Amino acid sequence: MSGRFPDAYIEGEGLTRFKIISEYVICTILVLALVNMYRFRDQLKQGLFPFLMASIVFTILAEISFTNYIGVYSTANLIGHIFKLFSFWMILYSIVRVSLQDPYQSLGTSRALLKGLRDGIPDLIFYKDMQGVYLGCNQAFCELIGRESESDIIGKTDVDLFNKQQAQFFRDVDQQILQAGAARRNDEWVSYPDGSRRLLDTLKTPFMDSKGGVIGVIGISRDITDNWQAEGELRKLSQALEQAGEAVMITDRDGGIEYINPAFTRVTGYRADEVLGKSLRMLKSDRQSAAFYKGMWRMLARGDQWQGKLVNRKKDGSFYPALLTISPMFDEQGAISNYIGIQQDLSEYEQLEAQFHQSQKMEAVGTLVGGIAHDFNNTLAGITGNLYLAKKAADSLPDVVDRLNSIEELAFRAAGMIQQLLTFSRKGTVQMHPISMPSFLKEVIKLQEVSVPENISLTCQVGDVDLIVNGDINLLQQALINLINNARDAVESVGTPAITVTLDQCSVDEEFLERYPAITSRDVACITISDNGEGMSPEIQKHIFEPFFTTKGVGKGTGLGLAMVYGAIQSHGGAIAVESEEGVGTIVRIYLPLLQAGAAEGVVDDTTGVLGGRGETILLVDDEATVLATGKDVLESLGYNVLTATDGLKAVEQYIAHRDEIDLLMLDVVMPHMGGQEALRKIREISPDVRALFVTGYDKNEALDEDGDASPEMVIKKPFSINKLSQTMRALLDN
Repeated sequence: MSGRFPDAYIEGEGLTRFKIISEYVICTILVLALVNMYRFRDQLKQGLFPFLMASIVFTILAEISFTNYIGVYSTANLIGHIFKLFSFWMILYSIVRVSLQDPYQSLGTSRALLKGLRDGIPDLIFYKDMQGVYLGCNQAFCELIGRESESDIIGKTDVDLFNKQQAQFFRDVDQQILQAGAARRNDEWVSYPDGSRRLLDTLKTPFMDSKGGVIGVIGISRDITDNWQAEGELRKLSQALEQAGEAVMITDRDGGIEYINPAFTRVTGYRADEVLGKSLRMLKSDRQSAAFYKGMWRMLARGDQWQGKLVNRKKDGSFYPALLTISPMFDEQGAISNYIGIQQDLSEYEQLEAQFHQSQKMEAVGTLVGGIAHDFNNTLAGITGNLYLAKKAADSLPDVVDRLNSIEELAFRAAGMIQQLLTFSRKGTVQMHPISMPSFLKEVIKLQEVSVPENISLTCQVGDVDLIVNGDINLLQQALINLINNARDAVESVGTPAITVTLDQCSVDEEFLERYPAITSRDVACITISDNGEGMSPEIQKHIFEPFFTTKGVGKGTGLGLAMVYGAIQSHGGAIAVESEEGVGTIVRIYLPLLQAGAAEGVVDDTTGVLGGRGETILLVDDEATVLATGKDVLESLGYNVLTATDGLKAVEQYIAHRDEIDLLMLDVVMPHMGGQEALRKIREISPDVRALFVTGYDKNEALDEDGDASPEMVIKKPFSINKLSQTMRALLDN
């Protein structure tokens, strides 16, 4: 023993017993380590266990070889050291693999994965240094600027890759980020090499090193052009729905309301918070049957569109007509997910439709009246002519003459009714002249005082201002008489009946002109006829201007009075308004545009008598035998010689035979074979200065051709008074 520990080696003998036992103890420990490592091999890095196990085995073999150690150069010592070298090599390989090879391979794998992710992302990724030099980018960025790979980008700046303006914009943004040290997000329009422009949503953030220092800028850009365009389309669609004039609603499959537009609120009165989540049944008016709704839902359930007219209820409880179109909305699987309904309020449309039907009625009346006017007026002309002759024959019988005068008055009233109907239907001619309304109104009231019973108070309130309108005095007179007569009938059952007629000057506003577009003047004369009679219900007021509509009993009304009034006022460019309340009375206002003060015409009362003939010869031409015979008798009674013809051809023959005798031609306008105007042209080829007077049952102006030789002054309309006929004839003959 050479120290504290026993000797391990004796020269010439080899290892001591102590050393050998120590080697075996080491081998035992190594075996235990080997067993333990085997048990926990799963916790070692993959591929490391075999090398460590081999290293321990080689070490055990080396230790066993050393137990046979005799000398430095002995075989056992050599084999032991060889095993030791293998063991050290295995340990060294494990250390190198764990510390260097595996991390490097992992790093390569991570880099490849990162590059794959970077280049596989469709968003643009790029990073620059503090001077704006690109340090790297992904493939999407390369494609943006038309470069093949990242190597074509690295080392370049924005000036090298984009136009000057765009590069400066990018550089300014980068500098702001570097100075602020914070991320920034903005939208950027970028031009592609192919000339297209794309909108990019770009997020830029400072690029930090391992110590937290800013070394550049990292950017990620996403192409949002398609999204932006889609959002634009959605905005347009949303604006279209929000600004549409028709009510739009979207419901779920069960009819629960999910969306309404502002027009829905305007039409129904319901706000969005009042209807969302509610059922469409809240609009039901009960004007449609259950079968109606069943049929609608049956069609919708099939996926078909439904359209129809119905009546719905507003929030205030009132009803409105609507045209409703409902279409199913389908999801991605083709199943019905919602319904969209478009509802058009038809209230105004139905009003226009009613006006159209009204105009059709007027047109029908005009066609009817125009068709019968000629024959009717010819008949009246025969009647009035015979009445004149009868009055002359019964001159000594005053009672008979009075009755004949009454018949004549009725005949002319019937002629006036035909003229009013023609005017009402716009087929008659209105003779317009300036009229002083105060004096005109006083004259009308004076005439009506005779026909209004004494127990009815009829008052007229006319101001001092002389209001002048351009009008047909006969039409206006008849219109006022009709209105006063209606007021008279309305107050018959009232205790203290009263009718008031007033005349005022009014200045109207834009709202009034919009309500009554026929009026173009802001200054109007307003004639008001008010009574305290029984009044009218709103339902009756809707129809009062319709032809043949009347609330009077049989024999008391034709239903044409107010229709004629309406037509007369319309033909004057005026308007008429009615206010009435049952049990209170009625107010009718007539608005007529005013003229500047000037010459005015009052009610004409022609008191000039019959002017006789002086033996002149008249050629009377008419295709109606009765009218021709009566006219001949009347003219002869006035002192004229009369030749007759039944059409234009015979008139020309008569004139050729008696041209030196005939002083005046009296021609019907419309006749078979040849009309009056054509006959006059033929005759004037013979005698250019021949005098002529047209007598017609048609409207004066419509009866004459535009290229004819006659003027309205040469026309007298059937039926006519003998006074007017004789005066017209004398004026032509004397001039």
